Amino acid sequence: MRRSSPRCSAKLNCLDHGAGVRYLQFFRIWNKRYKSTRTSEREDLVKDLDKLKKKQQKMETMERTGENLAKLSKVIETFCITIPCVCH
Repeated sequence: MRRSSPRCSAKLNCLDHGAGVRYLQFFRIWNKRYKSTRTSEREDLVKDLDKLKKKQQKMETMERTGENLAKLSKVIETFCITIPCVCH
């Protein structure tokens, strides 16, 4: 059996090391892209939630306004029934 020379084994180690470094670089780049994608998705979801909260608040305000108008109309109706000369 022939043993590999020290120079040859050093080259193999260098090649293995280079492949490992390239893999780590690829992994780091992929990881950054993955994180940035997830971060942007999260930001989009937060924006959507904010829009929905504002819409919900607007609807609740409209609902309260409608309830207040209904109460006001009942008061006016009652007032007109009890004091007809003022309303007509």
